[in-house]
Parts: sequence; structure tokens; C-alpha cells
Amino acid sequence: MRTVSKSQFVAERKDIIQLMQTKSSGASVSGRMQFMLDIITSLRTNNPQKIPGYDPDRIENMRKLLRAQVKGSLGDNRLKISLQDLLNADCQGRWWIIGSSWSKKDTNAQEIGAAGSSSSSHQPHLMELARKQRMNTDVRKSIFCVIMSSEDYIDAFEKLLRLGLKDTQQRELVHVTLHCCLQEKRYNPYYAFLGQKLCEYSRNHQVTFQYALWDKFKELDSISSTSTNNLWRFCSHLIAHKACSLSVLRAVQFTQLDVAEVRFFTSLLKCLLTEYPEEQCRSVFSRVAGFDHLKILRESLIFFMKHFLHSDSGDQTVNTRISIAINCLRTAHAT
Repeated sequence: MRTVSKSQFVAERKDIIQLMQTKSSGASVSGRMQFMLDIITSLRTNNPQKIPGYDPDRIENMRKLLRAQVKGSLGDNRLKISLQDLLNADCQGRWWIIGSSWSKKDTNAQEIGAAGSSSSSHQPHLMELARKQRMNTDVRKSIFCVIMSSEDYIDAFEKLLRLGLKDTQQRELVHVTLHCCLQEKRYNPYYAFLGQKLCEYSRNHQVTFQYALWDKFKELDSISSTSTNNLWRFCSHLIAHKACSLSVLRAVQFTQLDVAEVRFFTSLLKCLLTEYPEEQCRSVFSRVAGFDHLKILRESLIFFMKHFLHSDSGDQTVNTRISIAINCLRTAHAT
């Protein structure tokens, strides 16, 4: 391939433009031809401002829009239009178009009908178990039956996505998962892995888990010891695997804890310190370092670990991990 320098290209372009202007000077020129010649002249003089309709702000706005789309989360920006919405667009309206109307009554009826048909397809003993667990809506019953009948957490996650729940209904995925975990007689990591998968899939699930855990923290006095044990193990799994941050504890008043709360958070923090590799332990505590709005949380964690977790009997493993955690909390910037 022949190499053309920039100067050669400019010279050739100049010759072509002069040739076109020479041929068009003695002939009658139409409106289209004159428009093209004006644009070519502007390009020749390197003055795009004279091009008709040229708007540099429009190009800059498009660049900013594309930059924002690339930097943002594609998962959160997806337009959630189901196949059913497209098929029923004539009777319900194209709600995804700005200014269009839609029939909420029909949509809700279809959602309840879909959930009800999904629930009725499950085995009778699962439906009876769902009733005993106070799954009082068709959506909750469907989620409960899927969770209890799946082979593993991957199978459950895929089946839950196929339910086609709307935004507000998807919150029930978190509440039912957490409820089932707390009702087990022995801790089952199946629910923790399912919760982790939900958090990794959507930021909305992560936020819903945060609020759900805050509610459970307020009820530690009223729930059984088995449920408490399942809760701190479930919570430690989400934090250790970065499904939730240690900042979920910022709602806890560590200076005003009762006996049940001290026992719960002692178990939770000790699990994070001792039951995971050292590098994973560092990552957990480093994630809340360097943020001004979490300063009170860091100081509270340091105080709590020194007074309730530090072992005077010579348990070097716990004491070493506490020192590592405190150093990470005092780091100026999170790693």
C-alpha cells in the first residue's frame, strides 16, 4: 500500500477543490450543488463555522452522553421491557415511551395471574409449607417454592429470574431468602450463596439486603438463638464475599448494646476475623477505611474488638487478626 503523507493529502485535496470550482464557475448551479460547494469551501479554509447547520455543542453533548453510558452500570440502565409488555402494547400502551399511557390495572392483574399460575404448578406439600411460613401473597409463594425446590443456588437464581418480577416485587426475593435462612434448624450456606448471587446481579438487591439486615438487628432480642446464629453466619458470608460492605454495621450503636446484641456482633466479627484467609480479612476491613462518613463506625469497631474480642488467655490467632483489622481501619485510604 502506498504511503501518503499529510502534506501530499492536503495538496491533492486543494487541487480537487480548485478543479470543482473551475468547472462549476461557468455553468448554472442548482441549490444542492451550491450547498455542496459552500461546504467544500468551508473545509478548504478550515472554517467549519460557515457550514450550514453546524453545531459544535450538539457533538459535545453526544460525547458526554456516550461517556456517561460507558462509565455507568449497564445493568442498572437497562430498560426492563418484558415480552408480555411488547405483545400487549395495543391494549396496555407503550409505557416505555415518554408521554405514553399504560393500564396499571391490567398489568397488575397479569402479574398476579402469572405468579398465581406459577404457584399452582408447584407440589401441594410446598404450597402447604409456604402457607405455614406465612407467605401471604402469590409472589412470595412463588419465590418460596422456587427456593425450596431448586437443586442448588445457581438453579434457584435462574428460576427466580424467569419469574419476571417487577421492581417492587423483586424486593421479595431478598425478604423470602432471608426468612428461609433464619427458619432453618441448622445454618445452611445455600441461602447465603443465593443472597450473594442476587447482590452481584443487581445493586438494588444489595440495598434491599442492607435495609433487611438493619431491621433484623433491631429484633435480636425477640428472635430465637438458632435464628440469631443463622443470621450472623449469613451476614458474615455476604460481607466476606463483598456482596455487602462492613458499612452495613453503621446503623448499630455499639456503645448501647444489650447482652443479646453483644453476643451477636461478637460472633459476627469473630467469624470475619478467624474463619477466612488473612488477605480476605484485610479486604473486609480495608473497604470501610478512608471514608469520612464512616469514621464513627471505624472507631466503634476498634472499641468493640478491643473490649469484647481481645483474648487475655493468649489466643494469638484472634489477637493477631484484631491487630490486622485495626491497622486496616486506621489506613488513610482504602485499598
